[in-house]
Amino acid sequence: MKKLVILVGLVALFAACQEETDSVEPNFSQSKIGTAELTSLQQPNLMDDKRFASAYQESVKTLQAAKEEIVSSIDIRSLEHQDGMIVVNSEKQFRPVYESVAYSDSVWQQKHGDEIDALIEVAFQNPEIADQFDKEEVSFMIEDHLEKDEIDYLDVQQGVSDQLPIETLWQKIKSENDEWLANAGEKPNWKENPAELYGIETYAQLFINQESQINILDTIRNIKSEVSFESGEEAERGLAGCRTFRMCTEFTDNTGHPTCLRARVYINNFWLWRSFGSNAKGWRWINGRWRERRFQKTLTRGGFVIMHRAQLANPCDPAFAQWVGWTSVRNNVEFQINATVWNTYAGACTNSFSGAVSGGGRAQGVVMD
Repeated sequence: MKKLVILVGLVALFAACQEETDSVEPNFSQSKIGTAELTSLQQPNLMDDKRFASAYQESVKTLQAAKEEIVSSIDIRSLEHQDGMIVVNSEKQFRPVYESVAYSDSVWQQKHGDEIDALIEVAFQNPEIADQFDKEEVSFMIEDHLEKDEIDYLDVQQGVSDQLPIETLWQKIKSENDEWLANAGEKPNWKENPAELYGIETYAQLFINQESQINILDTIRNIKSEVSFESGEEAERGLAGCRTFRMCTEFTDNTGHPTCLRARVYINNFWLWRSFGSNAKGWRWINGRWRERRFQKTLTRGGFVIMHRAQLANPCDPAFAQWVGWTSVRNNVEFQINATVWNTYAGACTNSFSGAVSGGGRAQGVVMD
């Protein structure tokens, strides 16, 4: 019942947010020429418009320069490595690197999106484009061009992975995901995506090797085996325990709709730091294949997390439970509402920690079990 109540609340919030945002951005299902129709029509060549072509080339130069500057600004020299693993000795050593990666990626994501939005406005100065297509469809066309020019929303994460002195789990997950997505049919079973085998938040994936290992405080940790559950007196008091390493994911149903949404909630305990939050990702069926594409999505996180620095026999004591609710509306392909705490116990309360995402006329929720 508690799962149902919290999901109903989140979905109701989404409905209100969707009504508000629909007045600003056109709903994709009501676009002038839908994605399904685009598969059988000749898309206009945006580059035929000299004004757009010139603006696009400037954006490419701007993005290439920004990517190089952002990636080069991330200093990983303080990281140690041994036997193909990152070695984390202290918060002082590791925290600045982790936070620099997260911040730099957010800067790149914003810059990438801003350039696309600016190009959309240039494209809409062409009456032929404005009469036939909505802004999301033009965004997809621009993203196709950027993809051909090897500019992607994941470029900073890729740059960090390339710089690190290990074979990263992040790269393994990306490669497996790309291969699976390229071969997925119109109605795939999204839970078969190999990326779902790894319950690890995005930035942590960069510091873990392809065998899912990391050395933290002189102990080799194999992340694949780290699943923990606390229960006891707190279950009798109504919170049913808490998780300290868990990720739960749900996808919108497979109905042939040209949009898929992923809702995810997670808590990862890395013994020195803990991350918890909700994650949204979206795909579109375009020109006969699924593509990771940006469109407006609303992400909500709601529920209880237990946090404290006390030395307790039962660290999952619900007396320390606190509500963590947040909503974010963004166009990114993937984004999250994340909190990272250092040298602090954190556990996500089972059946009481949830996330939900809506966009493209669809919505999906998920509850930590």
